[in-house]
Amino acid sequence: MSERDLIRAGAMTVEFGDGELRYFRIGEKEVLRRVYVAVRDSEWRTIPGRVTGLHSEIETHSFYLVFRMRHESEDGNIGFEWEGSLVGAEDGSVTFSMDGEALTDFRSNRIGFCVLHPASAAGVEVRIQHTDNSIEEGSLPDLIAPHQPFFDIRGITHKVSAESEPERWLET
Repeated sequence: MSERDLIRAGAMTVEFGDGELRYFRIGEKEVLRRVYVAVRDSEWRTIPGRVTGLHSEIETHSFYLVFRMRHESEDGNIGFEWEGSLVGAEDGSVTFSMDGEALTDFRSNRIGFCVLHPASAAGVEVRIQHTDNSIEEGSLPDLIAPHQPFFDIRGITHKVSAESEPERWLET
């Protein structure tokens, strides 16, 4: 694979590179901007990662990727390594999982997935599944704001666009 590759899961296309997914599209419609794993220190600084191994099986409308990422701070005080698995199926579903291990003792404010929505998702209806399995209905903010609109999230299902017909939802 090259530095950034276009791969397919059914009708959905997505770019893979540097251990992250970008620009999820159904046709010309962008439905997600970016999905990646962030390693943040106790002051919210992002510790950059690098791919240390990659196995890929790419088909016309599906893919399977397994890779390793290593995050190390410049001073060597923070070390974290994880294995990622990406499966794109012909039905358009994409599954991203990770399993990691701290290589050093360090304080962290976040280690986990970050999902970025495109500007076109502003105002779309969402269903938030919380960690206690309760469901909250709402909408994504119309404008970027410094506060987090939803908390304690297990999953998000949202309309692909405010005017999508027939009604189409995306689960993240």
